[in-house]
Order: sequence, then structure tokens, then C-alpha cells
Amino acid sequence: SNQTKLNLIKLKDPDTGATFEREPYICHWSAKSTAVTFGTIGLHSKPTAAVPELDALADVYDDYVTRFSDPNAILMGDFN
Repeated sequence: SNQTKLNLIKLKDPDTGATFEREPYICHWSAKSTAVTFGTIGLHSKPTAAVPELDALADVYDDYVTRFSDPNAILMGDFN
């Protein structure tokens, strides 16, 4: 199971104001068998606002890197 392979270090709700219709969901993980850490940033963008929301997703990624000092992140979701 994944619980034997990963530790959830922290969940974070980004402070993005009214930029997104559905706020991105951020998790920071560590692998139990190595020193590898990484993030997952999930977003379901609004189809009619996909371009500005994806532009703002770059800011969310930058915030993730700053907060966790970790450039390794998987951006995932429905980007429309």
C-alpha cells in the first residue's frame, strides 16, 4: 500500500485570494525508503478561466518552492 511507501509531511491550502474558482490542493511528501521529498499540486480549473488560472498556478508552484525549499513537484488535475 502507499501508506507503507510515503509519509505525508504537510497539507497546505494556498492563500490565492479569488484567483481560482476551486483552490489548488497542495501536499508535501517524503519517501520512506529514501530521502526524496516532493509535492503534489492538484487543480481543477474552470473551463472558461483556464488560461488565467494556469498562469496563476505558476505562482502557486513558486509559493510551494519557497515554503518547502523543494523544487520537486507534480502539477496534476483537470487543466481544461
